[in-house]
Amino acid sequence: MQAYYQPLIELSSGRCVGAEALARWIREDGEIVNPNIFLPLAEQPGLVPAITLDIVAATLHDLGKLLNEYPHLCININLAPEDLTSEAFSGALSHSLAAAGVAPTSIKLEITERAMIDTNASRDVIRNFRLRGHQIAVDDFGTGYSSLAYLQTLELDTLKIDKCFVDAIGTEAATNRVIGHLIEMAKSLQLDIVAEGIESEHQGDWLIEQGVEYGQGYHYSRPLLCEEFQDYFHKHKESSSHAISEKANLHILKHGI
Repeated sequence: MQAYYQPLIELSSGRCVGAEALARWIREDGEIVNPNIFLPLAEQPGLVPAITLDIVAATLHDLGKLLNEYPHLCININLAPEDLTSEAFSGALSHSLAAAGVAPTSIKLEITERAMIDTNASRDVIRNFRLRGHQIAVDDFGTGYSSLAYLQTLELDTLKIDKCFVDAIGTEAATNRVIGHLIEMAKSLQLDIVAEGIESEHQGDWLIEQGVEYGQGYHYSRPLLCEEFQDYFHKHKESSSHAISEKANLHILKHGI
């Protein structure tokens, strides 16, 4: 199992503000096994938290020094439903961070809507993680069970809009009408918004116009190995004057000011 890191970008400036850590299973011949294949096989009782902790350990080993040097940088770790119900996982996470000398604020936890079906249990777990200093993101937002009333009962920091809605931007697909409602819902909850799977400049520009602050996708970068991500971060840790200029020109063209 190896960790890859897909950069998280501030859309208006092109600045890299973090990354999502992604698990990749590498065969002996170097072939990368698709997560859609190995993750279902891994979902056996007690095995998923071990995989999550492997990714935590890899992240702290790979990027611990960078996270301490740049406190604003944040790495997102995906949690499975089983992670939320595992007291052993919660304790091991805290121990790993303390041993590495990395602040909990440097690790954001991503939770799918499916993992939060039991609202009462989810609320308690999320509160405990946030009390420790972790931010919480809802991953793949819009594909599960969430409603405004449901989300209002949870203490969240970020909503990640699923790629299927980003793909529909500028098309006649029904999901093209949904993404605007998802963005407004997130704004009404005063949460940060991250758009996943951005693959074109047009999509990025449209999201900026709608007030979406952050995004990730192949338009900016594929998932990177540790050394590649560190190089990417150092090249994009400051706001890009070119990006800012381009967005300003876009605003002038559209609004005449």
